[in-house]
Amino acid sequence: MQDQMNRQPDQNSSPSASKRPSGWRWLLAFVLFTALIYSAGPDTLMNLFLKIRPTWAITAVVLSYSMYLIGSFNVWILLRSLIPFPLGQFVRIYMTSWAVGLLLPGQLGDASQVLFLKRQGVQMARSGAAYALDKGLSLLFFIIIAAVGATHYLISVAGLLWALIPVSITAAVFITLVVRFWKKPGSGILARIHDGLSSFLHHFWSFRNRWSVVLLNLTITVFRWILQTLCFWAAFRAFGVPVGLFAAGTIPVISTLVGYIPVSVAGIGIVELSAVLLFEMEGIAKAQVLASYLMLRLFLYLLAGLCLLFLKWETDTEGTIGILIKDEKPEAGGNIEQPQ
Repeated sequence: MQDQMNRQPDQNSSPSASKRPSGWRWLLAFVLFTALIYSAGPDTLMNLFLKIRPTWAITAVVLSYSMYLIGSFNVWILLRSLIPFPLGQFVRIYMTSWAVGLLLPGQLGDASQVLFLKRQGVQMARSGAAYALDKGLSLLFFIIIAAVGATHYLISVAGLLWALIPVSITAAVFITLVVRFWKKPGSGILARIHDGLSSFLHHFWSFRNRWSVVLLNLTITVFRWILQTLCFWAAFRAFGVPVGLFAAGTIPVISTLVGYIPVSVAGIGIVELSAVLLFEMEGIAKAQVLASYLMLRLFLYLLAGLCLLFLKWETDTEGTIGILIKDEKPEAGGNIEQPQ
């Protein structure tokens, strides 16, 4: 990337150049999804959708939407323990960043809520600490679920997943120690980076004195996983497939973790491919798996589109998604004392 910038400095300002980094990811997503549809059989998929059971489909969609709304509350309770912030306003910001996340690789869009909150006067160190803790707890929990599932489906991968837990905790402690004993440079960008990391870690580790909030967040994370399990359980039944709860609770988690690898936009194609391979071990046909995932994927993009349309209608957009939220600072938001 840096080499390209050095070789072609005149293209950096062009719109087409700025779109190139994610262009190949969109292409990969399109190729993978097209190949899956072709291998499953377009006619077979069409017949499945024509025979869909509306009650189960609606149930799956409602459960799916509920997961994301509860997810916004889960981050908010952590942020609220650091700085007062209106729940309704946070939900709008969370859903906007989530919608953006469907257009970007990995978790880049999801993390954009930190930038949106900055526009509302929330220090990035505070919002970043709340986001990082929520994402860290969720990731550790889902790694455990994935490891349990891997012992049944992918024995060779199970040991690696279990090893990720102590490795992740060790890495967090190591980074903290490095920043703690890193002597602050006199001035310049390194000094600002040092101050930012120090402030972030200060707020992050302050949660050790807020165990009730952390336990509530973890409890809600478990509840969201239960909703996700029931969501896929209902989605498969919408196409007449009686999938087991163990498979519905573990395989989607494994495929979602695979989708975190930033090789495709929002994991499109990667998630479905891994799900197809794993559910086939349960004797479920490729077309039935793909139909279930395709239905949920379509309704997620529908929700994202509705969210962005609502926010555009509610606010005066200035030309980009990143400024759809009003520049209203939360009351007394900038005067909160540093947590001890």
